[in-house]
Amino acid sequence: MKKINIILFSCCFCFTMICCDNSNNNDTIIDYSIDIPFTEYSLIGTSCKWKPLSYPYPYRDTIVIINNMADLVKYFECIEIDYSIVDFSTHTLLLAHGIAPSSIVDVNCNSLQQLSEQSYMMKVDIVLGFATVITNWQTPIIVNKLIEGCTIELIVTIK
Repeated sequence: MKKINIILFSCCFCFTMICCDNSNNNDTIIDYSIDIPFTEYSLIGTSCKWKPLSYPYPYRDTIVIINNMADLVKYFECIEIDYSIVDFSTHTLLLAHGIAPSSIVDVNCNSLQQLSEQSYMMKVDIVLGFATVITNWQTPIIVNKLIEGCTIELIVTIK
C-alpha cells in the first residue's frame, strides 16, 4: 500500500511539473509595480502662481494629466512668461491637487508606480501646519510620455 501511494504521488508530481512548465511558452510576462522616475515641476522663482482649482462634488483629491502647453497654462497665471517649458512630445505633466484642512508646511510627490500597462499609482505626502485655514495644494511632476487612456490612482498621506 505504501508503494502504491509513493508511485501515485510521484506520478501526480511529474504530471503537475509537466503541465505547469512555462519554459516552452513564448509569452512574455511583465512584472509590474515599476517605480517610474519623475522630475518635479516648479513655479518657484517665476512670476507665476497656481490658480485655485475647482473640485468635483463630492470633494476628492484629483490628478490632471496634461499633454500640451496650452492645457498647462490654464492651471497657473503669470505676470510675464518666465516659467519652464515642458517638451510634451516626449513628456507628460501630472498635476495632483486638492484641499488641506489647515495650512501646509510641505507637499511632496513620494512615488509614482506603474501597476499595469495602463494603470499607475501616485503617492503624495502633505505636512500640515498649525494655522486653521483651508489651503489649496498642488504637486506637479514631469514623467516620460504616458499612453492615452491611462488611469492614475492618487494616494494622499497627511502628516
